[in-house]
Amino acid sequence: MCDGQNDCGDMSDETDCPDRCHFYMRTSGASIESPQYPKKYGPNMDCKWTLEGPVGHNIVLQFFEFDTEKNFDTVQILSGGRTEDSAVSLTTLSGRQDLADRLFISASNFMILKFRTDATVEKRGFRASWKTEPQDCGGELIATPQEQIMTSYNYPLEYPGGLECLYLIRTQKGRVITLEILDFELENEKDFILVRDGSSPSDSLLARLSGPQEKNPRFIVSTGSVIYFYFYTSLGTSHRGFRIKYYSGCSISLEDTQGTITSPAYGIKDYPTNQECRYLLRRPGGGPLSLKFNSFNVKDKDTVQVFDGKTSSEGIRLHSGAGFSANNPPTITLTAASGAMVLLFNSDPLRSSVGWSANFSADCPSLVAGKGAIASSRDTSFGSVVTFTCPVGQEFASNRSSIMTTCQPGGSWSIDYIPKCQVVYCGPVPQIDNGFSIGATNVTYEGRATYQCYAGFGFLSGQPTESIMCTEKGHWERLPECMASQCPPLPETPHAETDILNGGGRSYGTVVRFECEPGYFRTGLPVIHCMTNGSWSGEVPTCSRIRCHQFPEIANGFVTDLSRDYYFGDEARVQCHRGYRLMGSAIIQCGPEQQFINLPTCQDINECEAAQCDAASTECHNSPGAFSCKCKDGFRPNLDCRPRGDLGVSDGGIPDDAIFVSSTAAGYEKNGV
Repeated sequence: MCDGQNDCGDMSDETDCPDRCHFYMRTSGASIESPQYPKKYGPNMDCKWTLEGPVGHNIVLQFFEFDTEKNFDTVQILSGGRTEDSAVSLTTLSGRQDLADRLFISASNFMILKFRTDATVEKRGFRASWKTEPQDCGGELIATPQEQIMTSYNYPLEYPGGLECLYLIRTQKGRVITLEILDFELENEKDFILVRDGSSPSDSLLARLSGPQEKNPRFIVSTGSVIYFYFYTSLGTSHRGFRIKYYSGCSISLEDTQGTITSPAYGIKDYPTNQECRYLLRRPGGGPLSLKFNSFNVKDKDTVQVFDGKTSSEGIRLHSGAGFSANNPPTITLTAASGAMVLLFNSDPLRSSVGWSANFSADCPSLVAGKGAIASSRDTSFGSVVTFTCPVGQEFASNRSSIMTTCQPGGSWSIDYIPKCQVVYCGPVPQIDNGFSIGATNVTYEGRATYQCYAGFGFLSGQPTESIMCTEKGHWERLPECMASQCPPLPETPHAETDILNGGGRSYGTVVRFECEPGYFRTGLPVIHCMTNGSWSGEVPTCSRIRCHQFPEIANGFVTDLSRDYYFGDEARVQCHRGYRLMGSAIIQCGPEQQFINLPTCQDINECEAAQCDAASTECHNSPGAFSCKCKDGFRPNLDCRPRGDLGVSDGGIPDDAIFVSSTAAGYEKNGV
């Protein structure tokens, strides 16, 4: 022990070592001072005080003087266990501080103080005292019609960490309990309160409270005669805790500009039977107050009554008959002009239902609108929507045609400034193509601007001038168009393709080009344009078929009809000379390039294959377009005459260049044979 070694694993063997500035104090209270106090403490100190009180007690520590080197010489306070490993830091202090009014409370019967200094700058140190107090946390409370207060431990000072406090709040059978949160601040999420509708941790959760007050409900109402109230704090940052009012009965009084009220346990379970709940709503400073139900689900004999005033006996009833019920649910916003409203909810002794929820809010002030503005409604209750418009031809000074504002919860308008109305402005007189404005009455609503076209142009209406008006929307009407003088429609040109190079078809300046289809030639101008006088610059050209002037040369063949003219698309017939056969179509056509196309050929016929000669005495010899029979050896020619038709010279079947003669008589030509 006291050798600086961790012999026990948690440094508990180094707890009580005065020579090492480690002190263990197990009493009901004592004083603590920094070494050499009130003189300056020494450098490089590492002191520790372990305080232990009786079981079931807390340790309360209070400093009477505190002065150390800021940020370098520190006092750390830990709570929760005997050793540092089992304790959690409550806070760390340094500098010169006035802590006389601040108490540091442990959540258990243990507290540890650690004092550490650096090597430079020593101060007077500190003087403190500690004591033990019995833990005052949890227990059973009795709720009566008389209001009572419950607070967290050490309220309004910071509560200690590590608390688990359980309260059971009871009242007489058949009555309910109301909690009103007056002040509330816990470490968000880490420290919390669970409020349950019953006496056990398994009963329905009415609320989980944590964080700042504005994040938690103002009132909590049970459905039975017991509330389970569980308060838990972690070992960490602490706050001032809570201050809560509790009482028997279902009575709620609220003074606020906005909020929500519900039947008991609404949204969690059905409301309790045989209860009379009273809600008093007041607007701070007075003024109209409105109530609007979000949902309403009650049994037939359950009623909700609403009165304008502080009491139901003196207030003005805001409903018909005995009040709102399942057969007469509220459908409109209820407004109390007095600024106070009483709501009475009576439930049937036998049956209950889901319940109801309603929002209340201060009404908005009456809006003062600018000159000319027209309101869609005069309603000022919260949630109401008012739309302001201007007369026809006017708009707001903010350049808007309408302004919509909503009365928000709390009694303020989403837009509270409504400017005056002014005449709609359309802007400067717009310019037009090929024309100009000759004047305008004005540039606001119903103002008129008049236009005229330049010379050579005109309006489609045929009028010398046209006018447009400034509309109620702040826009000029559609601008007139100045069109050039129109030329007459162009006649159709067969076999011609037209291309508009410029303009709109027939208006001034339109340029049209004509091109003939392949196989046709143009007669006339290729390009014409629409002139300012509304006429075309020339006649529309025509397209005629081209002519094939030259007949094709067919080797060993000829065109049968050479007496006629052939034009694009016309057909001619080809025939081969005797001794030749036609290869291809006999029909040729005049093409788009002034030449015949699809020309056939004439191929020589081998007559010897058809045995034209006497096979016994002659041999057949084929030649282009003809053949000959030569005598075989031992035979001589026969000079007998035969009809010349057999020779093929009478019908042209044998071409002229294939006929040979030895001589001709005077006055006779070869072709006369």
